[in-house]
Amino acid sequence: MSFRKLFSRHAGSAWLRQMWLQQYLGDGDWTLQIDTGEATVGEDMAFSVQLLGSEAQGDTHTWLWAWANQDIEPAEKSMAVAKRLQQMGVEQAISEFTEATFPLEQADAHALAMVASALDDNSCYFRGPYEGGAVYFLLKNLPEERNDRVSLEIVQRAATDIATMFRVDQRAMIAGLLEDQGFSMDTVARRMTATRGDEALLVEFNAADQVIGLNGRHVSQGPKKWWEIWK
Repeated sequence: MSFRKLFSRHAGSAWLRQMWLQQYLGDGDWTLQIDTGEATVGEDMAFSVQLLGSEAQGDTHTWLWAWANQDIEPAEKSMAVAKRLQQMGVEQAISEFTEATFPLEQADAHALAMVASALDDNSCYFRGPYEGGAVYFLLKNLPEERNDRVSLEIVQRAATDIATMFRVDQRAMIAGLLEDQGFSMDTVARRMTATRGDEALLVEFNAADQVIGLNGRHVSQGPKKWWEIWK
């Protein structure tokens, strides 16, 4: 499976978890103890972490995996996920997981972290900026509510955010997001209809499978069929 396919499948739910994390953490300073594999956010929120890598900004604009960074001495326990992704890359020929460093045009740092979070028990990632770049790591021991189902409106917002911000297979992204959120789907040509209880969503695609319409409704139970609300 290619990295693009992995990202497209998991991007929706990963983005929802990041939306949740922003609310959960709020604003505050952060610290990362690489030698112990621990991070703090704000005054009293402490987490075990899994190091992923870092992005260099400016002229280089590259990604560097933590397992290839010779300038750090991380705690061994904090390297498990990055090394597991590296092994997965070897087994499935995913170059983004095996190349020590590469231009971010090849794969966005947020996209890399989103896939890593999805493959690590649906965790969340943190981006810690510093002068000249940023470090990315997964936060462990987060509440299970990060995986709760969300409203139709938030599903629509997440789908729109991802479609406009990332290079992604939009049809696969939408399908993955809706499946994870418990929707039933039916696809005919360039129209996808999805329902969950009294919630209904119509997604329309162009010939390139890009989203051109995303319309959600709350429908009442009655003699009118749910798909007729768009007629």
